[in-house]
Amino acid sequence: MFRTKLFQTSLPDILVTFSIMAATRKPKLIIFDVDYTLWPFWADTHVVSPFRKEKVGTVLDGRNRKVKYYSDSPVILQTLSSEGYELAVASRSDTPDRVRSILKLLDWEKCFSYTQIYPGTLYIGIFTSNLYFDRLKKQSGTNFNDMLFFDDEPRNISDTSELGVHAVLVERGINWKVVNDALDQFAAKR
Repeated sequence: MFRTKLFQTSLPDILVTFSIMAATRKPKLIIFDVDYTLWPFWADTHVVSPFRKEKVGTVLDGRNRKVKYYSDSPVILQTLSSEGYELAVASRSDTPDRVRSILKLLDWEKCFSYTQIYPGTLYIGIFTSNLYFDRLKKQSGTNFNDMLFFDDEPRNISDTSELGVHAVLVERGINWKVVNDALDQFAAKR
């Protein structure tokens, strides 16, 4: 389909394509994990707080190292949000405040309507992905089968798929090809 080459096109081409896509069946809620999905690190072990933003927009951690992200992440979030997709974050992190701080400093928090970020040890004996998705369902009023989820962990993909969520394994960070293939698959199975 025409969308599979989006990752090689310019932003105006992307916006036109997303406008064309509006006529197809689309998810009511798109959920992103953060670690190794939107950025190439674990927030609880690879970066150190406090974080700060330089005048040029670069975010640095407490060791003055640049906080990196996958190159398509900001444009994907901004484009999906501006096209009317409702977005959420669902992530298990032992340092949820770091994740929230990074999202805020990257100016990504404004793209997300819902945020579910909690320590993985918070709910011993209860698989936290299901708990996060139950909360997202309640907060958003969106049924599981109307959700699209991107994550790098196979166990989360498996468990959320069992709920009826269209879950997509992100193996080397989010990019346009992954997003467009997922939107194609979502529309085709509905």
